[in-house]
Amino acid sequence: MKTTNGGTSWSTYSPHYLPVTDIIPASKNVLYTTVGNTLYKTSDSGSTWQQLALTVGTNFKYGYFKNADTGIVTATEYGRIYKTYNGGNSWLQINPTAPYGYEYVNDLQFLNDSTGYICLRATGNCTIRKTKDLGSTWTTAWNAQYQGEIFNKVFFVDERTGYASRYEKLFKTTDSAKTWVEKWGTSSYDINSIWFINASTGLVAGNNGLLKRTVDSGKTWTSIPLSSSYYDDIYNVRFINSSLGYLTAENSAIYKSINGGVTWMLDAQSYSYPVTSLKFGADSSVYIAGQNGGIIRSGTKAVLVNPCPTAHWTGNAGTAWENTGNWSCGVLPGPNTAVTIPVGAVVVINSNVYIKSLQVEPTASVSVGAYFVLNISK
Repeated sequence: MKTTNGGTSWSTYSPHYLPVTDIIPASKNVLYTTVGNTLYKTSDSGSTWQQLALTVGTNFKYGYFKNADTGIVTATEYGRIYKTYNGGNSWLQINPTAPYGYEYVNDLQFLNDSTGYICLRATGNCTIRKTKDLGSTWTTAWNAQYQGEIFNKVFFVDERTGYASRYEKLFKTTDSAKTWVEKWGTSSYDINSIWFINASTGLVAGNNGLLKRTVDSGKTWTSIPLSSSYYDDIYNVRFINSSLGYLTAENSAIYKSINGGVTWMLDAQSYSYPVTSLKFGADSSVYIAGQNGGIIRSGTKAVLVNPCPTAHWTGNAGTAWENTGNWSCGVLPGPNTAVTIPVGAVVVINSNVYIKSLQVEPTASVSVGAYFVLNISK
């Protein structure tokens, strides 16, 4: 599906009805998508799609393009990489797993247009390989030391510091993946996504509503419930800048944060299939893809770190703090916002809130739901 009016309405955007494993923005108008054992390309932002000649006997998984012509796609069972220099007209096959065979591509991440990491696994075994030339050659960054030492997801902040998940456990390296230290493993739910906004601030998301945030490089983590009764699996979390981010979850739910992941609001619930792939385009559009050929696109707006220095409660949209229609500035208060609740107002908070200051006028009330915290810095 596609929108041209910021999500008010949607239209068909995908060329097929099979599960989309990745959507790969390459330039403002050019995108690639991996679907089963087939690749598709659009040069007009999705109005028309072309099936590319490259096919594999198994399944494509992830990809990365630095421009409209040059990029890579990965195939799983067994792990392979294909690279093109001419927009997908021809491809060079690369084997990053030699001298051993690894069946599955667990993750792919690029720090920039040259340096990236691929996480591969076989039965009971795992490796992380690193490239400095957009996938043309690969070196070993880490190999599993024992049977069952497997990483499912990886995220590198820079070439020395990275994070990885093994089911419900989170690990960190500070020596270029040579060694890994467990940061926490108390959760009973698998981690599906890791994203760091900068060296200090990051989030992990996973099954049964798992969502945690750190502001001290992974030393401590704070749980962030999307609601008091949210237990759906979260598939992916990403940020386009220090403030604006999205996450995708079960039941086609798409959540949005405008304050670095401190709080989240339901942004869309577009169709009845899981949406698992989440990417940002060159024009700052957000692309989300998933089952049954679903691809949706919506324009994002630039968000200032402190879009609302002072916020006055209007109550125009009810009593919910999380409804932007209740605030004078049209967005939710953030960590640097001074908030005023006027005489007689009734405010109900059902999320974790971080604000600069709070002034509650006589006869007004502010109540905080169970399991949530109202944090005031002054």
